[in-house]
Parts: sequence; structure tokens; C-alpha cells
Amino acid sequence: MKRKDKSKMLPPYAGKYSLTGLHRFLAVSLLTMGFIVFASGTAKAQTPAPPEVIVTGGTFDGTTQNFTDATSTAIPFAADGTTLMDLRTATAIVLTGEWTADQMAGLRNALHNSINVSTSTASSGTPANSFLATADLSGISFSPDWSEDMKGMSYLFVRCTALVTVTLPTSINDTEISFSYAFYGCSKLTTVTNLNNFENINSLAFTFYNCAALVTVTLPTSINDTEISFSYAFWGCSKLTTINNLESFTNINSLVSTFRGCTALVNVTLPEGNGAEPISFQEAFYGCSKLTSTSIDNLESFTNINSLVSTFYGCSSLVEVTLPKGTDYLPSISFEEAFRGCNKLTTVTNLDKFTNINSLKGTFRGCSALEAVPPLPDNGTTADEILFQEAFYGCSKLTNINISNFTNISKIDKS
Repeated sequence: MKRKDKSKMLPPYAGKYSLTGLHRFLAVSLLTMGFIVFASGTAKAQTPAPPEVIVTGGTFDGTTQNFTDATSTAIPFAADGTTLMDLRTATAIVLTGEWTADQMAGLRNALHNSINVSTSTASSGTPANSFLATADLSGISFSPDWSEDMKGMSYLFVRCTALVTVTLPTSINDTEISFSYAFYGCSKLTTVTNLNNFENINSLAFTFYNCAALVTVTLPTSINDTEISFSYAFWGCSKLTTINNLESFTNINSLVSTFRGCTALVNVTLPEGNGAEPISFQEAFYGCSKLTSTSIDNLESFTNINSLVSTFYGCSSLVEVTLPKGTDYLPSISFEEAFRGCNKLTTVTNLDKFTNINSLKGTFRGCSALEAVPPLPDNGTTADEILFQEAFYGCSKLTNINISNFTNISKIDKS
């Protein structure tokens, strides 16, 4: 391989490896082992094998965080995934070979130096990877002993703020795998290829959280029967317009804040019913300002909802909503601020089928186009008490409000 003229990026340990006989070492290694390519290095594996790392970079200066004397070398990836690497300055990676869950965890730690997702820095106090632009995992396979107890793809690229494209593996085994937090905070991410190959996903919680450049996501068309969480899955994806195959997931157990802040989202097709129960819709479409009356398909088929708190808060284009015909969830359910700020809303169908409401606090606050109170349950509620605070606050077109069938109202001020 040619010596690079300009510095790129290499882990601190790279200087420990001699470049003497490098070409011979690489010729043998690449025929027998898988590898990762960092920065500008490229190569092709001939057969599946244990992972190996090919690093392109130079001498790393820990003080300046820069590289000099760009070179390439190869380093085997430890079988237990504990190889000490610092890849927070890698700009591109290509993986091949057969990977265990331990080795994937090792890669995760190498990219983030044991990232703490609650902050923007790693646990050591130094930043996570903010240079990685492309990641190609298409050439890898998962080991047959891949442990479903491991995190799988979880947290793999969390807060890789320069990441634009990711190509996932094409060879998938049957082990359940989690993608929770996989692309969390990847604010420049535009493309994820091969996600649709994974039919054994057990979590998509926080997967694309705050991926502000993401426009389209294609999910698998067929999945197993495992309950799956979509909590915060697309939170803050302000350019997202298309989610393909969401309707395939018939065992969703949470839609909490799933589409919150998806201000470009025009249409969502939900599954026709849901096998998991109960399911929360709390803040599910919060701030989806372009959703209209015909934008949410199959919402009425969910008869096991346990929360509608702030579900449509700030959906300023919403005119009509058809709710399910009640819920099978026996404890009480809250509609607190469910339609707050929906200033074009005129009709809500099936609200009267929810006979166990415990709160209508702020439910229609700011619904300035609402001319009549949607039909409420005839016999009030089975809940011990119900809140009506600010329920109709700011509903400037309402002329008549009749809530006499509720005999257990606890608070009603500013309604």
C-alpha cells in the first residue's frame, strides 16, 4: 500500500506496529481474515473469517489530536472484543468477516470510547466520534453463537455527528437483534441501506432519535412475533417524510414520542391492529404540524391504548380525528392535552366510547376552530375522578359546553 502524504486518523497504538514487511503481512492476512478499513484504505476479503482491522493513518499526537506520517497497518481484532482501540477519529470504516456480539461491542467501544448517551461526550470526558462519514457493514456475517442477550447493533453509531451513509449487513441469522439507540444523534445521516433485511428486530427505541437530515426509512416487510418498542424511534427527524413498512409491525408495545417533532411528516400508515397490549400513544405525533385528517391510517384499529396524553399536541393541520371505539385497557386512561394547539380541529370521532377517562385537562386547549364539544361518554366515566382543568381553554368558537353527565369532576378551573 502507498504511504499517504497527508495525515488522516490512526489510534494511539498504531505506532507500536512496524511497517516492515507490511505488504507481505497484508497479502496473507487478507486471504485468511476479515477486516475493517479506516479513513482512505480499501481492500476486499476473499472468504468469511474472524474480523481484522486495517488502519490507515499515521502517528497520533494525543495533545493535538492530530495524525502525521500517514501509513497503513493491520491489527487483528480480539476474539473477545477487548482489543484496546480508539477510533473516535476514523472517517470511514468497512467491515468484513464473521462477527460475534462481543466483537461488535468492542467496535462500539472503539468508536465511542464507552460512550455515555446522556451526554455528548464519552465517559473519559473526550468527545465521541465526530469524523466518521461512511460505514459499510455489508460484507460481514453474524456468528452462529451471536448472543441475543447482547446489545446487538444498539448504540453502535450513537452521536456520530458526521455520519451520512450506513450500509448494514446482507447476511442475517435468526437471532433477535436490537437497534435501540443505533443511530441516536446522527444529525447528518441520510441513508441506511439493508435495514429491511432484518426480520428479527426486537427494539427500535431511540433508533433514529434526532436524525435531523433523514428523509426516508425502509423497515422490514416481514418480522417475527416479538413485541417491539418504537419509543422515540423518529424523535426530532424534522425532514422525515416517508416510513416504509411500518404497517408490518403488528406487535408494537409502545409509540411514546415516536414521531415527535417530525415536522415534515405528511402521512403515517399504522398496522391494522396490534397484538401487544397495552400500548401507549403518549406524544406519538407531538408537533407533527403537517399531519392532516387523512394522514393517519388505521389508528381506529388500536383498541388497547393506555394513554393519549399529548398525542396530537401542536398538530396544527389536523382537522378530523377518528379514535378507536374505546379501549380494552381496564384501568383509567388520560387525554391530557391530547389535542392542545390543534387550531384547525373541528371533529373528534369515538371519544364517547372511552368510558374510563380520568383526565381531560387541557385536552382541547387552543382548538380555536372547534365549534361544538365532541360527543362525550353518556354515563361519564368509571374512573374515581376526572380532571377538566383548561379542557376548552382558548376554544373561541364554542358557545355551549355541557358536561353534566360527569358527576365526579375534581377540577374544572379555566375550562
